Amino acid sequence: MFSGLEDPELRRLAARCTEEALLTDNLVFKRGEASDAVFIIREGSVAVFRDQRGRPVQELARLGVGGIFGELGVLHGVERGATVRTTGPCRLLRIEKQDFLRFLDEHEAIAARLEGLAARRHCHNAAVALDADTRSDVRIHIDAEVTLLPADGRCRSATLENISRGGLSLTAVPADWNRGKPVSFTLVFDGEQLNVTGRVAWRRGETVGLSFTPPTSSLQVVRFSRKLRDSL
Repeated sequence: MFSGLEDPELRRLAARCTEEALLTDNLVFKRGEASDAVFIIREGSVAVFRDQRGRPVQELARLGVGGIFGELGVLHGVERGATVRTTGPCRLLRIEKQDFLRFLDEHEAIAARLEGLAARRHCHNAAVALDADTRSDVRIHIDAEVTLLPADGRCRSATLENISRGGLSLTAVPADWNRGKPVSFTLVFDGEQLNVTGRVAWRRGETVGLSFTPPTSSLQVVRFSRKLRDSL
């Protein structure tokens, strides 16, 4: 993106950057937030995805060292159109919106290159959205409070992050739900119940991802998902 700049210009750009060190699965920014900065990946990688409540979760891109992101909202003066999380330990260079726009005013060739990148990403994101809407088993972003009834009978509140016909992810689960553990429980939301049998596929902090195993009913999953989506 910045090839062709002379060293003095690169130094001026670098002087406008601040560095942020993030851990794995840290949120960089969330869909709907103000577009207040552009980011360049110095170390590590990030995942870019759209996670509108009640809609399929769509991974739009994975970016590595040298990747730039956050430019769409800054260039067009709109809020963030996607959510970005780190996929491992990261070091990011952050350039505030006004500093970045002033830089582009001074470098028309880079501004044109960035507009081209933004246009390609917009087309790619639209294609991803169409593909997600035509697939039969996609994760639906939910982010809803549910009641969890484990096999031991101790009722607890949890947050259903997303659900598909193949599994779900939950936050605020029992501490011993570690990767590989078989689990059996019931989820309750507004009178609707989903009986779940599955295995913990991953765990990050208090959040786990579960893969369904029989006798979890696909019909039950669809009915429960519809109830959740109708309430959003």
